[in-house]
Amino acid sequence: IAHLAPTKMARSIAISIDSGGQDPRLVLVDGMNVALRKGSCSVADFSGLIECVNKFTSAGMHAMVLLPASRLVMPPELQVPPVKHVGDAISLFEAGKLIPLPEDGLFVPDGSMVYDEDSATLARFDDLALLALAADLDAAIVSNDTFQTVLESKPQLRGSLAKLVQFSFQ
Repeated sequence: IAHLAPTKMARSIAISIDSGGQDPRLVLVDGMNVALRKGSCSVADFSGLIECVNKFTSAGMHAMVLLPASRLVMPPELQVPPVKHVGDAISLFEAGKLIPLPEDGLFVPDGSMVYDEDSATLARFDDLALLALAADLDAAIVSNDTFQTVLESKPQLRGSLAKLVQFSFQ
């Protein structure tokens, strides 16, 4: 997986969602957060990602899921929290609806590198990418997260939360 700055990712996403002149609303989905909500917070159930994408697509929006790349390649039994329905996430990737994120540091729009070996977690990196891309693309975010850890180190991304949409399953 190539390392891309969010601005470069943003251009790549914009090209991939060319809608023939129409401008559907872009929604970025916090993949792990939504999958954990589907799995009752104890298991990441990736079938929830398809439900979420379908819900926003049927409303005329363009939904893209962001997910740490390791979640697509690491055996499910080795992942913490455990995952199920990995094939659903892979299907979204193959359909161009899922962006796998590198996990060893990401560039943010101001050009600084974020990598804190003492406190960084995979969640921090995918959350950082989500907020940075949402700011870059003026996109809505689908998540139940408050992003406090990221906002403590990058308060300039707080504006990304203006279009935060919480999502739950019935």
